[in-house]
Amino acid sequence: MKKFFGIILLADIFYTHGKSRGLRIAALSSFLLLALAVRAALPMVFEERSDPGNLFGRLAEQRQVMAMFMDHPLNGVGLNNFYYEASVKGKYRAFYGEIESVDYPHNNFGAVLAETGLTGFIPYFVSQALLVAAFWKIYRSHLPESKLIWTSFLYIFLGYWINGMSLASGYYSDLNLWYLLVIAIMMKFSVSRYSETHPGLSLL
Repeated sequence: MKKFFGIILLADIFYTHGKSRGLRIAALSSFLLLALAVRAALPMVFEERSDPGNLFGRLAEQRQVMAMFMDHPLNGVGLNNFYYEASVKGKYRAFYGEIESVDYPHNNFGAVLAETGLTGFIPYFVSQALLVAAFWKIYRSHLPESKLIWTSFLYIFLGYWINGMSLASGYYSDLNLWYLLVIAIMMKFSVSRYSETHPGLSLL
């Protein structure tokens, strides 16, 4: 969560000016000072979360993902079969140094690639690229609310994908329903506002 808030604050600083930017820089500085205070007050907790073994375990996990994908490149090993193939059958053990993979993909793209192969991965990746392109087009449309819409989308997208690159959050139905609902509301608002300000024209 710390990396999520830090990146969101950096993005927010980029899109603000004047006093607002100063306030956000102060907030980011306070966030960094808080992290240092936690490190000083709770060194054991900080060391546990910053242990290189956590990173090496994730790197080993990506080797496991790629080994599984290379054996089943077209259709993958089957939806929700990653753990069975990796742990129960024990065929895809992987290591980074002396650290072993943890038998879960811990990555949305890795999970989709290993379990559905290129058949599922390509449309999944393209759908997210097209989603960003659609909201960028909204931003470039110069609607009165275009900047607000774009920055709101950007923060939601980053929040979803920053976490989605460290765990397979794409498999959580409640999270995906929330994500799609919020995106759909912003898209509907954008299209409706464009129709109001540009009669007879379509935004997308």
